[in-house]
Amino acid sequence: MSDSLRALTVASQALRTTLAVGIPITAPLVDNTQVGSFWARVGVSIPVSGISIPIGLQRMPSCYIVVDNNTNAVIYRTAADKALANPNSITLRSSVSATVASILVG
Repeated sequence: MSDSLRALTVASQALRTTLAVGIPITAPLVDNTQVGSFWARVGVSIPVSGISIPIGLQRMPSCYIVVDNNTNAVIYRTAADKALANPNSITLRSSVSATVASILVG
């Protein structure tokens, strides 16, 4: 594959990634900052029992993306957790204790 074709392929993949989530996921995440229409939380400890995670959105959170976690746990919300969501926090739970995750809340 030529260098120009390789560059075009990489650019095309980056564009698809950006379109899929609304932000380029190759951007470094900084804790407690806005990234596009998402709020980034990096290195959050999420217990099995759940935790209310502070965020700084100007609206109700409608989704979250788990960017990374140290235990391959499932990060989830119950119906009760969804009811607690507000522009200042989101409640999440982990299927594995001692999970540390980086998430984007949108």
